[in-house]
Amino acid sequence: MELIPAPSPNFDARTSPPDMIILHYTGMKSAKEAIDRLCDTKARVSSHYVVDENGLVLRLVPEDRRVFTDLTVTENLEVGRQPPALMVGNLEARRGDRDRAACSFHAALATVCPLDLPFEQALVHLDFGTFLHQAGRASEAIDQLRAAHHTFALLDAVPFLERSERELTACGHPSTIICAVRATSSESHTRRALPTG
Repeated sequence: MELIPAPSPNFDARTSPPDMIILHYTGMKSAKEAIDRLCDTKARVSSHYVVDENGLVLRLVPEDRRVFTDLTVTENLEVGRQPPALMVGNLEARRGDRDRAACSFHAALATVCPLDLPFEQALVHLDFGTFLHQAGRASEAIDQLRAAHHTFALLDAVPFLERSERELTACGHPSTIICAVRATSSESHTRRALPTG
């Protein structure tokens, strides 16, 4: 297999050998758009490889280096593990097959909900809610997005919390409720930091 070089500057030294393979769905309109983003120094995200629409494999970062991801920048979070059904749901949604996408999102929820993986559960709720909103099902979307928002607030996963807030606002969910949930999370952090007495 031929690997086409497309070097990205978004990496640093690897501190341990690779122990997993992570597949990402970028959600970009084209491989070129994804590669441009993954090679942008301001984005601080990348991947080792990209497979384009025609099956060509591009190498962005050597395997002996660690790529920057949204989660390596957010130091307090572990690497997210997305269930395959979530990735399939996102792909089907992008292809416009709403019925298959909805089935895949339901399968992803069925996979992660019995497990003690709150961050992954919240990711499924967030992507499912985004899909439902785009499909014109705002009231159903709000339920999914509120579940995601609540968990991201508890985990203090700020980038994901902000994304869920944007999605809720786009659905017409009252921003005062969004702020109240976030303030409650912030207040709990403040209370722990304040001295007693």
